[in-house]
Amino acid sequence: MFVTGNLTVVNTAFTNLSFLIGLYGVSSKEDPSEYKLVIVNNSKLETMNGALPIIGGSARIENNPMLDPNCTHVYLNYPRKRRIRRNRMNCGKL
Repeated sequence: MFVTGNLTVVNTAFTNLSFLIGLYGVSSKEDPSEYKLVIVNNSKLETMNGALPIIGGSARIENNPMLDPNCTHVYLNYPRKRRIRRNRMNCGKL
């Protein structure tokens, strides 16, 4: 599945994002200064489970205290702008 818009996962009780496995891409024509992928304030999220699509170069992943994001995936697929902080593990900021 391919969708148009941004992908936002905020304030959930999800432990993983495996339900996104069928989603292979997200495209947005909105403001290029906005993050295309936002994963914020998910207290039980432990893994992104390798199921995240290529969004278009920008990701904000923060305040997920149990999360160990897949940093290799993040570096390869979100090269333009990323903010990853205040998670169990962090990938750095660009």
